[in-house]
Amino acid sequence: MAVGGGSVIDASKVIGSAKFYEGDPWDLVINPSLRKEIDQVPVVDILTLAATGTEMNYGSVISNPETNQKLGTYGPKSPAVSFEDPELTYSVSKWQTAAGAIDIMSHLFEQYFDNAANKDVQDGLKEGIMRADIKWADTALQEPENYDARANLMWASTMALNGIVGLGNENGWTVHPIEHEVSAYYDITHGVGLGILTPRWMQYVLSAETAPKFAQYGRNVWHLTGDDDMTVAKAAIQKTYDWIKSLDVPMTLPEVGIDSDEHFQAMAESAVKVGQLDKHAYVSLQPSDVVKIFEASMTTEGFEA
Repeated sequence: MAVGGGSVIDASKVIGSAKFYEGDPWDLVINPSLRKEIDQVPVVDILTLAATGTEMNYGSVISNPETNQKLGTYGPKSPAVSFEDPELTYSVSKWQTAAGAIDIMSHLFEQYFDNAANKDVQDGLKEGIMRADIKWADTALQEPENYDARANLMWASTMALNGIVGLGNENGWTVHPIEHEVSAYYDITHGVGLGILTPRWMQYVLSAETAPKFAQYGRNVWHLTGDDDMTVAKAAIQKTYDWIKSLDVPMTLPEVGIDSDEHFQAMAESAVKVGQLDKHAYVSLQPSDVVKIFEASMTTEGFEA
């Protein structure tokens, strides 16, 4: 029985596998294929945080502070039963509510910005969940016990990462592997890290080739108008930054205690290796590219006057 949010449920899934494994449980994280060869204790969870979507998928993200690693692992089973009662999230702090809303949005971005063509149904589903997340996050922050706000965020969390909206995709994720390195080294709140990095990634990968998809996002999620894709795309990225900032979270790395580039190269190399960002990303990235995204995240330049 797992009672909590993503970290609790993620850990419970791996513990459920570890019962049938005689070695170090960390082996099941660095080599997830081992989990396919063994059983897993059924997990029943009571969700208390809308964020990760772990309540309806096979994944877990586990951190090892001794090795500065934060890695995803996948098992043979999703939770057997998940209880989702929005009232259990009434007491969630503003900080975690905001971080959860950003995490939901990032899960959708990771699957939305993909090079597979003609996914109108899938894109429409993601755009609808994005609009709901934007709408209800602010309400939940202002009215913590607003049932509709908490219910919409909880369902958005589940739908964003239960596998449905990502069907047909051909690319892997980008910002999550990058942020996992940051929170592995500095133990910052995952959603806050995503909120800092995402707008900088968007700016960095914006080009003539990617502008049409960013413009689609701007028109269908933010209701932006205009015929020029590049202009709409830039406005959509600014809207994204402004929305994240409106949730009252830090917007630069120094604001979360990262005031030097000491680990930038190591984090960038690991992000590219673990996330295969040079092979399977929406826009291919090398370690030098990731370092530039980190550097851009040190200031508000390009987003604030």
